Formats: sequence, structure tokens, C-alpha cells
Amino acid sequence: METIMFKVWASSALKSIQDSQQRRADFWILQNMSNKELRDIGISRTEIRRTVYGQNTN
Repeated sequence: METIMFKVWASSALKSIQDSQQRRADFWILQNMSNKELRDIGISRTEIRRTVYGQNTN
């Protein structure tokens, strides 16, 4: 039982880390796009953080 619980916990922790790293990479990519490229995909520079991290970020 403890082994299963550890596997579930480790899997959840790994998924959380992977998701966080992907968001950081996405943010970096969008930040380094030109304004024209951002317009082409339908977002403005001021929307990058909200687009990547969600509505409730500061």
C-alpha cells in the first residue's frame, strides 16, 4: 500500500514539475516573439502572462 501511495505521489509531483517547466518555456517563447507574430496568433504582448499562467496571476 505504501509503495502505491508513493508512486501516486511521485507521479503527481513529476507531472506538476513538467507542467511548470512547460509554462515557463511557453512564456519565454511568447515573450521573444515579435508583435507581428503575436498578432498572427491572436494575442497581444500584454496578454502573454494571462495566456500562459491563467487568469489569476500577478
